[in-house]
Amino acid sequence: MKRIWTFGIFCILVTIFFTGYSISLRRTAVLGEARSGVDDLTHFLAMDMDRYLFGLNQIFLGIHNVLDSHCKEEYEPHAIQIRHVLEGVLDSNPFITALLVLDSAGRIDHWTGDGTPPSIQDRDYYRVHKLEQVPGLFVGKPLASRVNKGQWIFAASNAFRESDATLKHVIVAIIDLEYFRSNYSGLRLAPGETIAMLSPEGEVYARMPGHQMMMGKQIGRFINDPVESYSFMRVVSELDDKMRGISLLRVKGYPLVMAATYNEDIVLAKWRKSSALIAASGAAAVGLFLLLTFMTARAQQQQRLSRELLQRLAVTDSLTQLANRRHAVESANLEIKKAQRQGLPLSFVLMDLDHFKEINDSYGHEKGDLVLQQVASALRQLCRQTDIVSRFGGEEFLVILSGTDLRGAEASSEKIRKALDEDVHGDFAGIPRVTASFGVAQWHASEADFKDTLRRADRALYQAKRKGRNCIQLDRTFG
Repeated sequence: MKRIWTFGIFCILVTIFFTGYSISLRRTAVLGEARSGVDDLTHFLAMDMDRYLFGLNQIFLGIHNVLDSHCKEEYEPHAIQIRHVLEGVLDSNPFITALLVLDSAGRIDHWTGDGTPPSIQDRDYYRVHKLEQVPGLFVGKPLASRVNKGQWIFAASNAFRESDATLKHVIVAIIDLEYFRSNYSGLRLAPGETIAMLSPEGEVYARMPGHQMMMGKQIGRFINDPVESYSFMRVVSELDDKMRGISLLRVKGYPLVMAATYNEDIVLAKWRKSSALIAASGAAAVGLFLLLTFMTARAQQQQRLSRELLQRLAVTDSLTQLANRRHAVESANLEIKKAQRQGLPLSFVLMDLDHFKEINDSYGHEKGDLVLQQVASALRQLCRQTDIVSRFGGEEFLVILSGTDLRGAEASSEKIRKALDEDVHGDFAGIPRVTASFGVAQWHASEADFKDTLRRADRALYQAKRKGRNCIQLDRTFG
């Protein structure tokens, strides 16, 4: 039965392990799919933004070529032609809201606005080219428009220089961030996903959803590496206190970071449902294993008990529950071999109830059976635990006394005889008086078999009967 329970528990532990492993594996797969989704989004957004910025550089180069191809002197027809060119650029590029051409001193030479041009020498998109000589395209921070209330913009500029590297002019494009929001609104985002365009310091250019609410806010510093960089992190969002997976990819060569995030709670919602089903299946399997193990163990225990019962019935007298004759003979031969090995004395007491036939005839067989049962009970109490007590025949009992010589066997027999004679162990089912006769023999080394010793004990018992019963007769064949 121990093996069955061991195997059953092993199966249960294996089931629990694989159930937990399956749930964990599924969780990893779900989060992996979510990460793959936001990674794809950031790569798409970065490529799209790179396309916009490359196109913007081409626009600046085209305007620069137009400026160089016209007369450098300022006169009205020239200015009108340049304005027409700039307005044509605006018409074909809806994400640009204004274009400016600055001279080396930061004054506006040409622009798409009306009225007197403002002074913008202090603006970053001029100062970085004038003072820091930033090469290539400059992308400014997101700003609230001073002209159109509620509009958010950022400036992109590029400087063109003389052959001696002195500043020639700066071309500036004012970009409407609402364009990117409307452009990206067509993307089908999964529940809980967000996309954003950020500065390396975490300033928001555009975000979907929550564009208007998040414009210009700083939500954390992510990437400081000036070259192209990708990273993925799991953080608790500052906005909603939810654990989010964030994929970040810097637009190559520009201070812009494209971000896409997913909400782990939403992503794992389906996983939790499927995990509950897997866990329920695992629990059902565990319950089934427990039931099968219990039923198998119980069946095995019942078989064992049945075998033990059959074995006990095979060696036990059904009436007195003492050892039967067969078991007594087997035990006697085993005790003889033990005595031979250890050199210890061994004695046998053969006891027969006196006048038992008259008890059956006078009081009935049921009373006779009760007498036998009470005599058996008395023998169990009077004999040692090491003694083997058996019902050897109808009213005949055999007691095997290991480690006991003839004198000791006589003393044990006398104790039993006296107890029966004085009826100290009960009234023997209402019978006035029950006595017994005893034949005692000690095994001798010359006897290889119990039968020889039994014959001597039986002769001694016969002599005790002839002497008047209720007495003990010792066999002194060997002294």
